[in-house]
Amino acid sequence: MRIDPDLLRAIAWVESKYNPNAIGKNNNSIDIGLMQINSQHINYLKSLGITPYQLRNDACMNIYTGAYNAGFKNN
Repeated sequence: MRIDPDLLRAIAWVESKYNPNAIGKNNNSIDIGLMQINSQHINYLKSLGITPYQLRNDACMNIYTGAYNAGFKNN
Protein backbone atom coordinates (compact mmCIF):
# COMPACT_ATOMS: atom_id res chain seq x y z
CA MET A 1 0.00 0.00 0.00
CA ARG A 2 1.21 3.52 -0.70
CA ILE A 3 0.31 6.39 1.59
CA ASP A 4 1.16 9.91 0.44
CA PRO A 5 3.84 11.35 2.78
CA ASP A 6 2.02 14.70 2.73
CA LEU A 7 -1.06 12.96 4.13
CA LEU A 8 1.03 11.50 6.96
CA ARG A 9 2.54 14.90 7.71
CA ALA A 10 -0.94 16.44 7.75
CA ILE A 11 -2.25 13.77 10.12
CA ALA A 12 0.71 14.25 12.48
CA TRP A 13 0.19 18.03 12.46
CA VAL A 14 -3.55 17.87 13.15
CA GLU A 15 -3.27 15.12 15.75
CA SER A 16 -0.21 16.23 17.74
CA LYS A 17 1.30 19.39 16.21
CA TYR A 18 4.38 17.15 15.55
CA ASN A 19 4.82 16.46 19.26
CA PRO A 20 6.15 12.88 19.61
CA ASN A 21 5.30 12.95 23.33
CA ALA A 22 1.67 13.96 22.85
CA ILE A 23 -0.88 12.04 24.90
CA GLY A 24 -4.55 12.68 24.26
CA LYS A 25 -7.16 11.62 26.79
CA ASN A 26 -10.59 10.35 25.79
CA ASN A 27 -13.39 8.89 27.89
CA ASN A 28 -12.01 5.37 28.19
CA SER A 29 -8.82 5.48 26.16
CA ILE A 30 -5.73 7.51 25.34
CA ASP A 31 -4.11 8.61 22.08
CA ILE A 32 -0.36 8.10 21.86
CA GLY A 33 2.39 10.04 20.07
CA LEU A 34 2.71 11.89 16.79
CA MET A 35 -0.11 10.06 15.04
CA GLN A 36 -2.24 9.77 18.20
CA ILE A 37 -2.68 5.99 17.98
CA ASN A 38 -5.70 5.14 20.12
CA SER A 39 -5.26 2.64 22.94
CA GLN A 40 -8.36 0.73 21.82
CA HIS A 41 -6.09 -0.80 19.15
CA ILE A 42 -3.41 -1.98 21.61
CA ASN A 43 -4.42 -5.66 21.72
CA TYR A 44 -4.40 -5.90 17.93
CA LEU A 45 -1.11 -4.00 17.70
CA LYS A 46 0.45 -6.31 20.31
CA SER A 47 -0.47 -9.25 18.06
CA LEU A 48 1.70 -7.55 15.42
CA GLY A 49 4.54 -7.06 17.91
CA ILE A 50 3.90 -3.34 18.48
CA THR A 51 3.89 -2.28 22.12
CA PRO A 52 2.61 0.86 23.85
CA TYR A 53 6.23 1.54 24.85
CA GLN A 54 7.24 1.62 21.18
CA LEU A 55 4.35 3.91 20.28
CA ARG A 56 5.43 6.35 23.03
CA ASN A 57 9.19 6.19 22.49
CA ASP A 58 9.77 5.41 18.81
CA ALA A 59 8.42 8.16 16.55
CA CYS A 60 9.10 6.09 13.43
CA MET A 61 7.05 3.19 14.79
CA ASN A 62 4.26 5.58 15.70
CA ILE A 63 4.21 7.04 12.17
CA TYR A 64 4.42 3.59 10.59
CA THR A 65 1.51 2.42 12.74
CA GLY A 66 -0.49 5.50 11.80
CA ALA A 67 0.22 4.86 8.12
CA TYR A 68 -0.80 1.23 8.49
CA ASN A 69 -4.03 2.29 10.19
CA ALA A 70 -4.74 4.99 7.57
CA GLY A 71 -4.11 2.50 4.77
CA PHE A 72 -6.73 0.13 6.09
CA LYS A 73 -9.29 2.88 6.58
CA ASN A 74 -8.75 4.19 3.05
CA ASN A 75 -8.82 0.81 1.25
